[in-house]
Amino acid sequence: VRTFSPTLYIEATLESGATIQLPDTISERGLYLISGQVKMADSLLETNRMFIFDQTPDITLTACEPTRLVIIGGEPLGERKVWWNFVSSRPERIEVAKQDWLENRFAKVPGETEFIPLPE
Repeated sequence: VRTFSPTLYIEATLESGATIQLPDTISERGLYLISGQVKMADSLLETNRMFIFDQTPDITLTACEPTRLVIIGGEPLGERKVWWNFVSSRPERIEVAKQDWLENRFAKVPGETEFIPLPE
């Protein structure tokens, strides 16, 4: 898969008491806790949530019970602009996406029939 910067993807299944350390080599890191429960320092992290971490080194997670998680990350791609569901580093691309949405040029989501209008 072609990437535009270094990326990180780790899926892990941990037994109760097992630990995993977030890699320090990637500056933008996130954790999605699929099932189970992990402790980070004195905090318990909830399932079905995304946690974003700064560049603090040596972050260790400890499974409190059998746990499945995903760690993702990458190097920054530059400043991003966000407008509704559109994200780009170039504002003109967001304007093109708005027009494409208005003219119904996005691929359909299988099984979906509802059209959500572009916000004002």
